[in-house]
Amino acid sequence: MNLTLKNESGLVRSVPTGLSWTGFIFTGFTMLTRAMLAKGLIYMAIIYGLQAMTLFAQMVVTASQGEEAGRSAGGIYLLLLSIPNFIFLFKLNKWTVRHWLDRGYKPEGPGWVQWGPRFGISTSDELKVDASGSKDEPFIRAKDVLGFIFAGLIIFIIIVSSFGGGEETGNTRSSARQSKPAASTESEARLREIVRFSDSNWALMEARNLGSVLPGGFEPKRTRGKFVQVCFRVTNTTEEEETVLFAPTLRDARGRVFQQMDGQEMYLPEGADSMTLEQLPAGLKKEFYAIYEVPDDAVRLQFQARSLADRGEIRRIATGL
Repeated sequence: MNLTLKNESGLVRSVPTGLSWTGFIFTGFTMLTRAMLAKGLIYMAIIYGLQAMTLFAQMVVTASQGEEAGRSAGGIYLLLLSIPNFIFLFKLNKWTVRHWLDRGYKPEGPGWVQWGPRFGISTSDELKVDASGSKDEPFIRAKDVLGFIFAGLIIFIIIVSSFGGGEETGNTRSSARQSKPAASTESEARLREIVRFSDSNWALMEARNLGSVLPGGFEPKRTRGKFVQVCFRVTNTTEEEETVLFAPTLRDARGRVFQQMDGQEMYLPEGADSMTLEQLPAGLKKEFYAIYEVPDDAVRLQFQARSLADRGEIRRIATGL
């Protein structure tokens, strides 16, 4: 049912009772349709600002720790971002009633005896509320149960897709797991050979064993294994600018996959760029450097170039190390 509010000029407002599923789905947009413009814009700015920050954080995790970690983080962030939706589900109708009461509207008609206390509103005798013929309507109705089931299925799908798809890529955060490339049936390419994908061209220009100590940064970085530095060039052959979300990896003879080292920018050659979250303008060739920390027993290292598309094709290039 709907509650009625009326002001001294005779204008009437109607507010739904129970749970607000339009608020759950559209959040601040629903406030705009209810003429709650200022509050709606504020809530939208907060919610979409948090969503933008969350998306950026997921991109950083994906670029630094791999697709599997990024996908898992994305599922967690998405569940956290659903909290405002549930707040709107339970609170929006109450907020709407409060909004019009603050602007001089008064309760009128049936339903207030039941719903007034549920909304935290005391209906006094002088107000034009009508208790006759009103039914004791439950706060959660049959359609609300169906809505909860539907929302639960969506959350379940998010969890399964976030944490259940690890075998598809096989990438790890730093090392030690065997990977299954998306499509790497061809023989490995050679150093400086151009590897062509449908959206880009790659070439590994140089690969160097830097030993166990990296000079630079605030202090030298040390490892019990070894550091490997590569220089490679990428050309975006599409008609649009692309953003690189997934940095290339190294793979050794045992199938172990190694991600780029965290904080590598402090140890790269002067003026060199890393590929993390880099923009690739259409038709432009760019040169990047990367440093990997690998075990001392890692041999026959291969640089894994990949197309720019999500989960795209992978081609391996021999480093000579």
